[in-house]
Amino acid sequence: MIEMKLASEYKDKFNQEIAPYIATLGYNEQFTISDPNFKIISNLDFSDFSLTDLHLKTNIEHIRFKNCRFHNLINEGLMIDMEFIECRFNDIKLHEVSMGMSFINCSIGKFTINDSDVINSILVKNTNNKDKAIGTLEIDNCTFKNNFTITNIEIHFLTICNTDFEKILDFNNVTVHEECSFEEIKFKDLALFDKCTFDANVLFKYVVFESFSHFRGSTFNNGLDLDYSSSKQEMNFHGIEGLEKYSSKNNTSQETYRIIKNQFEKLGNRIESNKYHSLELKKRQNNLPFCSLDYVVLFFHWISSNHSKNWLFALFWILVVSFCTNLFVGNNTIDFSFDGWDNIFKYINILSKLEDFNNSYLVMTLNKLSLGYLYYQFLTAVRKDTRK
Repeated sequence: MIEMKLASEYKDKFNQEIAPYIATLGYNEQFTISDPNFKIISNLDFSDFSLTDLHLKTNIEHIRFKNCRFHNLINEGLMIDMEFIECRFNDIKLHEVSMGMSFINCSIGKFTINDSDVINSILVKNTNNKDKAIGTLEIDNCTFKNNFTITNIEIHFLTICNTDFEKILDFNNVTVHEECSFEEIKFKDLALFDKCTFDANVLFKYVVFESFSHFRGSTFNNGLDLDYSSSKQEMNFHGIEGLEKYSSKNNTSQETYRIIKNQFEKLGNRIESNKYHSLELKKRQNNLPFCSLDYVVLFFHWISSNHSKNWLFALFWILVVSFCTNLFVGNNTIDFSFDGWDNIFKYINILSKLEDFNNSYLVMTLNKLSLGYLYYQFLTAVRKDTRK
């Protein structure tokens, strides 16, 4: 294992050609200089040393840290593009980010960006298996004038508020565990949440999507809230999962299901549109007073076909109506002979005559009303995935 040296031991030497000096002492090279404007610093522990104490020459444009350890990283006063590879951070605090920053295969305890105009891009990426994590990511009162990208990272607490993204926000294969909220945000360019997993309830409050956005292949295990969001362009929810789970239903509103349904309708995806229409109706039913007229209508709509989503439900109840009609007209025994089955199918036939009901108008009326409703539900459920 490579020995990690204390950065404070090399104070005031960061601008010197000291790579040969380090090598002659038998250490691994902490400093490698490929050209005057580029520095690579590796295997140093900055726990007791601030980057502002580097006193780097103004002609240095880019600096790379590899396998270093930091207690606090505060970028105040630094105007150099920085790249961190396989580094460990307890705390990162960025203010007025005027340089580009990238964090590759790094572990970060808390990452905070406050009161900043982020001029250059920020990249947080894990190229290995997803074993790198950010404990807490907080962004507040910022304007991102360049891309902000997080790829293949686990985040435990994610909070972004009062922020404008003028360029692309790209979350790719990100997992959020405990908390996830976006509040008072304007996405002026693409907002991409691709193949992400949200174990926390995801809140978008007072959020405006001015350009295209997508959540392709993402999983919401604990609900999604889009009630106070608006979109000027299409939102792509293709391949999302989890919103039909019990835990998600409790934390997802009727309005959110309606928004997702409408977005699928705009894209011409009737199958997924009908799926979220069913979830929307079920949520509306749960929000209505028990035994109100609207509740009763939605209850029968749900129990007869799962809101036109399952034709087997309707077929089952058609058979139940036939059995019950048999009992009403005096056929009290269940007979599976030919004549018994003939009686069952006789009362499935909506064209049966009064004589078939022992001249009982009441039984005939109840049978035909029930069958008419159930046949409609059956046809609607069958057609929902096959119509143009």
